This record gives sequence, structure tokens and C-alpha cells, in this order.
Amino acid sequence: MARHHWFTGIMLVWLSVLGGSLAAQTAPTAFVKGLELINSNAAEAKTQLLIAQHEDPAFHGTYHFLGVLYLDENKLDSAVSCFQQAIALNPTNANKTKEMAYMRLVDVYLYQHDFERAFATAWEAFQLFPDNLAIKQNLHDVCLWAFYVKHNGLNINYMSKDLIDEYVVHAISEEYLIIRRKMVDGAHIYVESQSTLQKNKAFYDVLTCTQANGKKYYVMFKLDWDFNKQFGGNVPNTNDVYANSSNSIAERLGALLVDDARVDLKKEYEKLSPK
Repeated sequence: MARHHWFTGIMLVWLSVLGGSLAAQTAPTAFVKGLELINSNAAEAKTQLLIAQHEDPAFHGTYHFLGVLYLDENKLDSAVSCFQQAIALNPTNANKTKEMAYMRLVDVYLYQHDFERAFATAWEAFQLFPDNLAIKQNLHDVCLWAFYVKHNGLNINYMSKDLIDEYVVHAISEEYLIIRRKMVDGAHIYVESQSTLQKNKAFYDVLTCTQANGKKYYVMFKLDWDFNKQFGGNVPNTNDVYANSSNSIAERLGALLVDDARVDLKKEYEKLSPK
């Protein structure tokens, strides 16, 4: 799996960390070697990071990058353990690296289809770092996935970061939720334009997406509703989902977000959480 673009960005962050203060933590030599090898030789990078873990079991950066490598190998339980350690061992949030670990941990829980732990982790991160817009968006998306999967028939496997030929959606808002999780060669894609076509008597939305390097991707969404009668698609009664206390808090907050993306989640969470 190609990792170049994503690792380039995160390595720049970590190089700035290593060049400054690590709040009494000094990066093991093997960690630096592993970081340098991540793009060119993942196997040797992992070996060096495991050596670094032995050299200094308390250095949070080692666990962060081991988690990324385990995620790349689809060893999700190991990735979870590493990101949890990266968070626990980083009380100072050096250069926002703790925030990054939270984001990765939420991603792994979503890959495991574990909405409960994904929401709990995203909420914890939001409470700690309320000004981080990426964390806030991540929390919103966890709630929306929980709502659309549980109550609108959205395919849970669409949470994967990999692109496929076609997605079946039941509402236009699902398209953008899906796109936000997609990566190609380690880099996210972003919507540039939208068009509609008809094929085999079915209607499709085609989202033209781009990356920072200029590459374009055309993502097909099959509209599972009568396009001639309903433009935006079908969504269940959000009031019913919200009012049903047997639904999870994530699902109920997702129902609110479907109606109004500007809803104050902190205020609404306090209404729903057990006293």
C-alpha cells in the first residue's frame, strides 16, 4: 500500500518535534532511523521502531508509528493498542501529536465497525481539543455513519479508505460522508464538481475529485431513490431516531446533524448522557 503523501506530511510534523522540545523525552536513535525509512522500507522501519520500543518503552512517538504500520498491515487490534499507548504516554501533546493519535485511533475503530468505541474516543478528543476542526469533523462523521448505517441502509463497508467502482446511496449527504474517508496513495481526495447521468435506467451522481498533485478521480454513486420525484434522497424520520432512547447517543446525535450540521453537539450530548 502506498503511503508517500500521508507520511510526508506527518514526518514533517515529527521532524519539527524532534528539532524542538519533547518535554523531557528524547527520541531513541532507532526511532529516528525508523522514521527515515518509513517511505522506502516499511519492514526495516518497523524493525527499527521495535528496537526503539525496547530502548525506551515510554517514548510515545514509537507507538504512534508502529500503530500506523500495523494499520497498513491491517493488524487492527495491534494498531489500537499502539495508538492507545501513544495517547497515554504523551501528556504534553507535543506539537499536536496526541491529537493526531486520537484521529488515527478513531479511524481504526471505524475500520473495525465499532461505533461505540469510535464515538467514545472521538468525544474524548473533542473534549480535550475543542478548537481542532479536524477532530470536530471526525466526531460529526462518526455520528453520521452511525445514523446512516443503522437507520438508512448505508453499507458499513463504505467506511474503508479504498475507492471502489460504485457506491449505492440513499441520500446525497451520504456521498460526501463517503468521500471524506477516501484516500488514494495515502492522500485524501476532495470534491471539485458534481454531475448526474443515467445508465441502465438508473440515475448516478458523479463526483469529480482531485488531489493536491492535480490527479482527478471520478466517483460513481448510484441513487437508490426515484430521482424524478425526490432530489435529495430518502432519510428516515430523524425525530423518531432521536426520541428513541434505545438508540445509541451517536445515532441520536447523528439524527440531529442530518437536520442541522451546525448543532451544538456538546449541549446536545449533555441532554442525552446518563446523569
